[in-house]
Amino acid sequence: MPGKGNQLLTESRARKRYDFFVLVLFVVMFLIIVAILFTGLAWVTVETAEFNFWLSVVTTIWATVSGIVATYSFVQYTQERFFRSFIICLLGANVVLLAFLILVTHPVATWSAFADRIRNRTIVTALGFLLAPGLLAGSIAGERQVTTKMRNITILWGILAQPAFALWLFFVPVPPFELTRPPWGLAGITPVGWAVFIVVSITAFVSFFRYMSEWLRTKDRIVLALTLALVSWITSVFVFAILDDPLQVAELIWIAGMAVGFTLLAAAMILTSIIEPHRALETVVSERTFQLQESREETEFYLSLWTHKMGNLLHAIATYLELIEEGIKVGGDLSSLQKPTEDLIQEAIRVNRQVAKLTKIKERADAITWPVNLDQALLKSVREAESSLQRDVVFAISAKEGSIQVYADDMIDIVLVNMVTRCGQQVKGPSPMVNVSMKKVSGDTELTFEYEGPGITSEMIEWLTVRPPLRRSILDLDLFMSILLMERYGGRIRYEEIKGSDKKRIALTFRSA
Repeated sequence: MPGKGNQLLTESRARKRYDFFVLVLFVVMFLIIVAILFTGLAWVTVETAEFNFWLSVVTTIWATVSGIVATYSFVQYTQERFFRSFIICLLGANVVLLAFLILVTHPVATWSAFADRIRNRTIVTALGFLLAPGLLAGSIAGERQVTTKMRNITILWGILAQPAFALWLFFVPVPPFELTRPPWGLAGITPVGWAVFIVVSITAFVSFFRYMSEWLRTKDRIVLALTLALVSWITSVFVFAILDDPLQVAELIWIAGMAVGFTLLAAAMILTSIIEPHRALETVVSERTFQLQESREETEFYLSLWTHKMGNLLHAIATYLELIEEGIKVGGDLSSLQKPTEDLIQEAIRVNRQVAKLTKIKERADAITWPVNLDQALLKSVREAESSLQRDVVFAISAKEGSIQVYADDMIDIVLVNMVTRCGQQVKGPSPMVNVSMKKVSGDTELTFEYEGPGITSEMIEWLTVRPPLRRSILDLDLFMSILLMERYGGRIRYEEIKGSDKKRIALTFRSA
């Protein structure tokens, strides 16, 4: 029967697959960039028309994935009010504007009246001053809830100051400062350019290490994407600083590096906001459908079993009562009929109690567990079972530790009484004895019953291992209830026959508290 443990395990594996997908996506895209840089292809000059085409493609992709990031971050912010979501939303929205401004001001944009290399490089300053403080603030705030003061400051920075600064650099007749001048490249970086480069680089590295530390602690997929995105963005900063010709492939590479970072964020957000919840919902629906079908089969099976058994008992009781009635009429000896009739009545009462217990277990299918003293519960169950065995059986109990606590609930007695009674009924010999031991095994607690005598049926063994459909097995209610409760406790029941002897062993494994 699939339980919550299986569902959690499936969800954990799915999360790891999604995280791995983000990592593989980064590795593939980043390796392409690295290969272009180190093979020298990045320093090849491209014809203006061809460059203009590829610039339009790369910039459009960059703006598109940035828009996706802004959209999903805004949705997440409206749902959870995390400060980081608000920051990323504003980053994505501002980058869409900046990508357009960088495209329009690029020297190859001969169709634009604003095409100018100095202006283009100056607008990149706005990109650096957008990403650097935004990412650092996001790494510091994390998933902190947005306060009114934080929201007002962020609105002032991301909605008013940043767009106004970028548009001012775009429309101003003469750029207010220069990042680089001839001969371009590292040799052409101005003091202002060096200041911007150093501030942005240091801030980016600090943010990277903060996000890396947070991901190692939380395993959050968005944090992982931000960490990997920073690797790509830092690479773009260095490529931007050293390229010396706006027609070089390296010009496309630094923009592609920015697009890679936002692509990782977009992928992580889509996986987290859409695909993962959808898959989780499918898993839950499938789980509940299976449980409903199984519950219906169990109900039909045990209703049929109970009806059949109670019908037989009631028929037998009625027969004995008729014999007693006839005996009374003729004045015969009724002593031989009294004991069988009492046994039948007791059996009917026992079956009804079993059904009542099973109903109680089913009603509390999602009940929580808590630490229970196993040794005390076992002693109580042994005393209760001994009174109903109607034979002298010695239960030799040994424990390697002191008081042992396991996760269970107030119905653990049902499991223990069932196991004690079963072993007490099956054990043979002139001095019947059941050896009971408790010990810790790999962090769990194992309660073992060992005796000499007949074992359990093959149908029951099959149920303890592969859980076949009920219609293929005849199972008693006591064992079925024990299986249900042990699954609820996160434990299991194991049965084995010891080779070379007539000994049997039933082991109950509980989670240690």
